[in-house]
Amino acid sequence: MWTASLGLALTLGPLINGLIVEHASARWLFLPSLVIGVLAVVAGAVLLTESRAERERHLDVPGQLPAVVAITGLVYGVIEGGSAGWGSAEVVTAFVVAAVGLLGFVLVELRSSCPMLDMRLFASPAFSGAALVMALTLFAQVGLVFALSEYFGLVRHASTLDIGVRLIALNGFTVVLGPLVGRLMNRTSPGLLLVIGLVVGGTGALCVTLFHAGTGTGEAALLIGVLGIGIALAMAPITTIAMASLPHRLASAAGAANSALRQIGSALGPAVFGVVLTHRTLGRPARTPRPVRCLPGRPGPGERHGLPRGHPGGAFLHLNTPRATGRALSAYGASFADALHTCALTGSVGMLVAALIALVTIGVRARPAHGAGAPAGLTHPAGAVAGDMG
Repeated sequence: MWTASLGLALTLGPLINGLIVEHASARWLFLPSLVIGVLAVVAGAVLLTESRAERERHLDVPGQLPAVVAITGLVYGVIEGGSAGWGSAEVVTAFVVAAVGLLGFVLVELRSSCPMLDMRLFASPAFSGAALVMALTLFAQVGLVFALSEYFGLVRHASTLDIGVRLIALNGFTVVLGPLVGRLMNRTSPGLLLVIGLVVGGTGALCVTLFHAGTGTGEAALLIGVLGIGIALAMAPITTIAMASLPHRLASAAGAANSALRQIGSALGPAVFGVVLTHRTLGRPARTPRPVRCLPGRPGPGERHGLPRGHPGGAFLHLNTPRATGRALSAYGASFADALHTCALTGSVGMLVAALIALVTIGVRARPAHGAGAPAGLTHPAGAVAGDMG
């Protein structure tokens, strides 16, 4: 159910935002977050029960500060590296700051009496593997959602709402298959389902390399649907394995760490893929552009003209005739499709590497008892970590 709710949010978000953009100003895109936040506060106050630790907990401000520095430096360096150059002083400085921030975070957490993320959790191979697999999977998923959104908008000229509809094939399977996968995990090994899902997802990401500037909606849905099925098969087992690899007392810490790494992967995906799209599309034109079926005067269903009549960009580029505009759109579409292929290959490699990591650290045998294989220091009921994070 947790996985299905995540998939439902990823599915509904683009659809709701698409409706807002179609019928109102883009400024209203922030309103749903405000409404959902208020509803979440009310629901939390009514439905959630308070947890109790054996001793008082407090915010780990010394750990939060270097974590923010590390993540900000890393994402900033990746984004700026595509434009300023990977060897520029600004980018190198950002990566150095990120590395120092990460080192500082680890050192602070190892010495903290109330750590935000206890490093001893990663002494469990299964938990470490699940955490890394989670980051890689979300890196590929969210990165490809971003890249495909740009492709549908800039190459296929789809509206914001149409983009959300087309992405249902990627995110919607998690909603449908999430509960089914949960039941399957009671009958087979979660590790086996995880590896199968990652392999299917990696294959689906590789299918995106078949996209070209004129790929139709139906063909696109079939190709990205394979990726969606793979992600749906993998997401629930990742969380289950992470939670089951540690003692029950550490369930909250395991869930929090899992969520944190999911957010890191989600942040890096669009950053990396955005750089790839910009660099590959504008850096060198594709060698063999395919004709674009959606040209000015002949838009496809739900698609807009590439350059409106009288658009200043058309005059600047000397696109004064439909023929000239069509040729320019064909070249741009082919170059963008080439960049999308690079993103798809990156996402595919990431998911297949995640499958290999899962195979080595988790395996495909039947699920062990809750907490089996956890480090001895974490399983003792009187241990400091168990007492602090129960």
